[in-house]
Amino acid sequence: MLALTAAAISACATAWYLQFDDLNIVSNPPGARIELNNEYVGRTPLTIRHRRGGVHGQANQLTIRALAPDCTESRVIGPGDRTPGLVYFELSPCATRRG
Repeated sequence: MLALTAAAISACATAWYLQFDDLNIVSNPPGARIELNNEYVGRTPLTIRHRRGGVHGQANQLTIRALAPDCTESRVIGPGDRTPGLVYFELSPCATRRG
């Protein structure tokens, strides 16, 4: 019984920082190009998997960039930040001009 309890506690501690969260990305207008840490990952609406952060440093900072014609907007999720379920980009009318 004690060995089973110890194994369960050990599995929970290990599994937490290996878990992933879903990150839903939407934009207005839809179809914006999405880059994650400067790499193209798709167009909105889009769902990506993000590894949770933790004390072991297994997750890095995420920079999410939405690009539409003549517009760009970014969000940053730090290693210790809670992953939001939804990230919304308002790209119409354009508030930020691409340079």
